[in-house]
Amino acid sequence: MFWLPLLLSAGQGILSAQGQKANADAINRAQRRYEKLNFTFASEDLVQTYAALAARRSQDRKVLSDSLDQVTLDATRRIGAASVAGGESGVHGNSTEALINDFKITQLHSQQNIQDTERFAQEQYGRDVESARTQAMSRILTGQQTRAPQPDYMQIFLNATANYLDWSKGMKAANSYDGKIVTNQNTPQHNPTGPGGLDLPDMG
Repeated sequence: MFWLPLLLSAGQGILSAQGQKANADAINRAQRRYEKLNFTFASEDLVQTYAALAARRSQDRKVLSDSLDQVTLDATRRIGAASVAGGESGVHGNSTEALINDFKITQLHSQQNIQDTERFAQEQYGRDVESARTQAMSRILTGQQTRAPQPDYMQIFLNATANYLDWSKGMKAANSYDGKIVTNQNTPQHNPTGPGGLDLPDMG
């Protein structure tokens, strides 16, 4: 009989825990679906960003390669024209050599500038790729949800025990209080010889 309140309290706690568990499971399933979608979208965006960066890098390389070829072609034409012009005019020696050297130096400077531009473009491409990857990872991590807590069955048992002990203490206090009321009642006492008693005749 005395265990009935404990069982009732534990039963109520278990029912409440089952409801809490069902709610937590539903919330966690929704969170996992959101995280999966967020991961999918972030990954797809990252792939598209990589593709766009690679396409731009390919275009830049083609432009720089064409520029390098053009510089070489222009220098070759100028050097050839200077040699022909010098031969036709009969100008030989230092003047023609100096002009050809100037063309060669200009070619080298132009080629060096193009190569520097190519190197800087490659470094920027690497930074852009790393930045895109970092942003995607940050997006995925930011999308991580805090899981809803599951019920603590040990705590439910402890709460049920505490409720039972409180109930038991209250019952003992109530019984003790009732006993005091009964003991302290002023019940009339029969005293045949005291004041107000009956005087019995002397039978001797």
